[in-house]
Amino acid sequence: MVLLDKDVPVALAYAATALLAALLVWVGQERLLWRRLWQGRSVALLLLLLFLWGLSINVSRGASAGLGLHLIGMTLACLMLQARTALGVLLLVCVAFYAPSAWHGQQWLVLPVNVLLAVLPAWLVNMALMALMRRVLPKHLFVFILGNGFVTAGVSMVFTGLCLASALALTGRFSAYVIQQEVLPVFLLLMWGEGFLTGLLVAVMVAFKPTWLDAYSDEVYLPRAPERRW
Repeated sequence: MVLLDKDVPVALAYAATALLAALLVWVGQERLLWRRLWQGRSVALLLLLLFLWGLSINVSRGASAGLGLHLIGMTLACLMLQARTALGVLLLVCVAFYAPSAWHGQQWLVLPVNVLLAVLPAWLVNMALMALMRRVLPKHLFVFILGNGFVTAGVSMVFTGLCLASALALTGRFSAYVIQQEVLPVFLLLMWGEGFLTGLLVAVMVAFKPTWLDAYSDEVYLPRAPERRW
């Protein structure tokens, strides 16, 4: 986990707990979530997300010791599932990922804060950018792959890094110099990994498994052949 009990005021921790509970109730009311969890693509997505989060690199030395870094996979989840379902899946993955650390370190109070910081910023960016692209950009296959896949995933990673860095700066756990020189540059590197992997997987699914992407439709994103007039 990024933040510890000593970093977060008790009132803020309880507020984050209430917000997380409200989000879980909100996504739990989505019947589609429980049906999708047993489908093949949802199982594949869950395994991939657990694998990506399991590749977390924990910094054990230096000024930024204690920081864990990993890919998120939020954009891929939002494209494969609907927005509400994707948020529920990522919240479950994040809770499962942070629960062992909270158990061993007795950090249950701050667990919701870490979950919200890891998931909510990326989800909000995905919702905003995808809505903007649907409204502004032309409906084209490469716009869907590059815009929703590469760009949105990369921007969501950078925004998540900014939120985490801001939280670390406010708590005083790391100095501003460490955040500027060691924390933020890592998220700029992760941006390319998040964008490339998401865009690659989206391109593969568009080609071979378009039904796995709720956000994609051949009728919308593939240009129609011109009508023959002779």
